[in-house]
Amino acid sequence: MKIFKWSVLAIIALVVAAFAFVHFSPDYAMYSVRTESMNPAIKMGDMIVTGPLNGLFSGELQPGEVVTYIRNKELITHRVVSVDGNTLLTKGDAMEESDPWTVAMSDVSGAYLFKIPYGGYLANFIRTKLGWFLVVILPSMLLVGLISWDIVKEVWAIKAGRASASTAQEIAEAPTVTVKEAVEAPAVTVKEAKEAVEAPAVAFQEATVRTPQQAIVSTTKINKSVEEIIKASTKEFKEAAESLTREFEKSLGRA
Repeated sequence: MKIFKWSVLAIIALVVAAFAFVHFSPDYAMYSVRTESMNPAIKMGDMIVTGPLNGLFSGELQPGEVVTYIRNKELITHRVVSVDGNTLLTKGDAMEESDPWTVAMSDVSGAYLFKIPYGGYLANFIRTKLGWFLVVILPSMLLVGLISWDIVKEVWAIKAGRASASTAQEIAEAPTVTVKEAVEAPAVTVKEAKEAVEAPAVAFQEATVRTPQQAIVSTTKINKSVEEIIKASTKEFKEAAESLTREFEKSLGRA
């Protein structure tokens, strides 16, 4: 479907380019046929395209070729019957006799190249407002819309591809992390459980070993404190007794 669409677009683009070249080139021209003087080769309503004499698409002018020339400010397209120097004798295919006039080579505007059947009717229709809209404006809008839509779809496809690649990468990396954590987690749990089980026994053992020692130290400290208190009390008591004795002796001496 995409190949067909782009093929149609390419054909349209080529046709438009060809018409633009003919329209803007001074050596090429398009004309609408308004009479049946060249019937059946060229019919009324056809569009003909002409080029320069001895040009790229036309050779040396000879009898039998079709030319377009100007006579009395009108364009006439007839077949060449004879060439006499710079003078031509022409005749319409639908006419029984040749034209009653001769044509100067300088009056020839172009040599016939090809025709577009009924293209003249289309050209006349395009000259109207409705024809201009239907034949030029509307197709141009559709063409731009199709191209824009294809561009938008391509951008969406690129973004979707990047998102899918990112998601696939995350999915591919996630199991590695999960398995690694699953393998390492039980070892840590067992270690912690072992420590939790052994902790009370160690604590009990330490309490059993250290409690008597702490008790002995505490008893020793208490005994030392009691001895110090006793010594201090005895010393104070002795000093108080000696002080009372001295005071009593002084009192007796005074008496």
